[in-house]
Amino acid sequence: MYPQEQQQLDNYEKESTTSAMDLVVKKSPATIETTVNIRSIYCYPEISQRTIDRVVIDKMEHLKAICNQQEEYYVHQMLIENPVVIERRVMPTTFSDTSSCNRSDACDNMQRKYRAEACRRSRHNNKVKKVKMQLRHKFMASKLMKSQAMLKSLKDIVAQVETKLYLILIIILYVCV
Repeated sequence: MYPQEQQQLDNYEKESTTSAMDLVVKKSPATIETTVNIRSIYCYPEISQRTIDRVVIDKMEHLKAICNQQEEYYVHQMLIENPVVIERRVMPTTFSDTSSCNRSDACDNMQRKYRAEACRRSRHNNKVKKVKMQLRHKFMASKLMKSQAMLKSLKDIVAQVETKLYLILIIILYVCV
């Protein structure tokens, strides 16, 4: 092969790789990082298992952070759509003589009011925590059900491919014999 033809062939290969990379970039920006990481791993065979483990750990942490953000958003939206309502407890009314009220009774009433307000806030906060926990559970259960359905469909696809490959193997053996 002439040097000029070799150079044209090299240029064509470079253009085809960049255009394929451009397609990946245009198709999905999330795959750029993955494609670059995979390409870098294959280009350098001396990469250790430790480096690959670190890349996997970083990716898992990133996915976990995304899942936590989605969960928080879901819980926030559900709390906006269905706010937590807590009924107020009615304080018992006691009838007493106005002449028997003194300063210590007024202090006791003020303390009772503060305690009642603190109790209401505490009950409200506990109720909100309980609802948030239920919503988080609901969100994660729905994600788990989606993952389970996806896994089932992938298993079905793999089983179909295995049977087709088995049939192809039988045909090849039959033709060769």
